[in-house]
Order: sequence, then C-alpha cells, then structure tokens
Amino acid sequence: MKVLRTILISVALVVLISGSALFLIGILRPKPAGISVQTSIPTAVYIDGNFVGRSPLDISFKSEDVDLKLVPLDTSKNYFPFETRVMLTGGVKTIVRRNFAETLEESSGEIVSFDKDTVGTASLVVISIPENAQVNVDAISKGFSPVKTPISPGNHQLIVKSPGYSDRSLSINAVSGYKLTVSVQLAKLAVTPQASPTPTPKVQVFVEILQTPTGYLRVRTQPGTNGNEIDQVKPGSKYLLLSEDAVTHWYKIQLEPPAPGLPEGRTGWISNDFAKKVDQSDNPIATPSATPLSLPTP
Repeated sequence: MKVLRTILISVALVVLISGSALFLIGILRPKPAGISVQTSIPTAVYIDGNFVGRSPLDISFKSEDVDLKLVPLDTSKNYFPFETRVMLTGGVKTIVRRNFAETLEESSGEIVSFDKDTVGTASLVVISIPENAQVNVDAISKGFSPVKTPISPGNHQLIVKSPGYSDRSLSINAVSGYKLTVSVQLAKLAVTPQASPTPTPKVQVFVEILQTPTGYLRVRTQPGTNGNEIDQVKPGSKYLLLSEDAVTHWYKIQLEPPAPGLPEGRTGWISNDFAKKVDQSDNPIATPSATPLSLPTP
C-alpha cells in the first residue's frame, strides 16, 4: 500500500513538473508578430529583401524591425513601388494598406500598429505625409499631425485631411493598455491644367469718307475747324477710327500705320458730318494711304 502511494505521488510530481515546464516555455517563448498587407492592385511582398507572398497577404513573422517592400505586379501603368521600415510587435498584427499611383505624391495609404502602453490606458498617435494635416476622430478635431491623444477603447472613425490632398478615412479599434499608431500618407490632388480663355477679338471700327462739296475732306490737327489742316482724304476711302471727341464728335483717324519712332503712326481729325462708322467684320478692307497735301488751305 505504501509502495502504491509512493508511485502515485511520483507520477503526480512528474505531471506537475512537466506541465509547469510547458507553461513556462509558452510564456517565455517570443510570440510571433502578424502583418496584413492590403493593396489597391496585386503586389509582390518582400520582407528584408525576401519574397514572402502576394497581396492581399496575412502572415505571421518574428517580432523585429523589418524592411517592407511592395512591388506592383500590374504592368498596365508605371505604378510607383512602396518601401518602408516597419516594427513588428509580438502578439500584435500590423496592418499595411496602400493605394498605388504612378507617382509617389499621388499614392496613399496607412500603417496601423500597436505598442504596449505602460500607463494602461488607450491612446492614439497620428503621423502624416504631409505634416500638419488635420486629425478628426468621430468628427471631433484632435489637432494637427503629428498628434498624440487619449482615446476610449473601442471602434472609432479617423479622418486625416489637408488642403490640396485627398482625405483619408479609416476605421480604427483602440485597445486599453495599448498605444495605437497610425502613419498616413495622403494622395496629392492632381492639378488639372486650365485652358487659357480664348481672347475675344477686338472689333476694329473704321470710318468711311462720304461725298463732300469739295471732293475731299480736310484732316486737321485737332477736332474742329480751328485745327490746322495736315492732309486731305477722298470720298469712299476708309480709315481706322482711333477715338471720338466728346464735344464736337469729330473722328480721330489713323492716316498711316505705326512705324519705328512713330508708335501711333500718323493721325488726324475729320468732321463727322462727312464720315460714317463702318464695322471691320462687315467691311474687311485695308486702310488706304492718305493723299499727301499738295495745296495750301483755301
């Protein structure tokens, strides 16, 4: 009887010691880290230069600081690859999301990870590209990135936005005793070139010389008969109208086009009683040269 009791006690001790050893091994053994890669297009996933699979990818990995590289497999466009350094924490799944574009600035995404918080409360850290982006949690502003703020455990809606960039919205789950870190890259909005407005063609107005009792119309240095005569123009000829005098309503016309040293060309004034305005679009004719003055003023 004593021998049986001794055997039972020995077996119990062996079982207890074995169980304790297995328990301690489970505690002391490093917990694997998890990483989830989600991308807008299929990509090849590399960790520390080694190919580990294609996205979407959800794998376990050792807890350490690793180099992550995502290479787009879609060759329909020249997508810009993504490479970064990621800290994988044991017992925690790090989530990497990426939307690819043809330039780094137009690409976007986020990396969501957890760290044990010694304080024992839940907190949120938001880092962004570009910096100073506005951070909203459940439609409440938490300031501008980089920002750290307390957060209640549970699900929340995070929005990061900056002028000139597309807003980034994502659901997050805060856990008591952990610091939730979200690194966000916003996609820069493409600037659409604005077409230059087609200038409205300036309608040039001409004046046509009418019949006169003398067979010509005098051109003077100023509006009115007090101006000195500088030329004569013939009925039926047309000249570019430069201006109209507000008092006499005489017309200032261009006798000769602009030339070096004479920016306005040669100009003069004629009576509106023997001239009428003509729209160039209706009468597209060249301006004739004026008849040189050959006779003294009568």
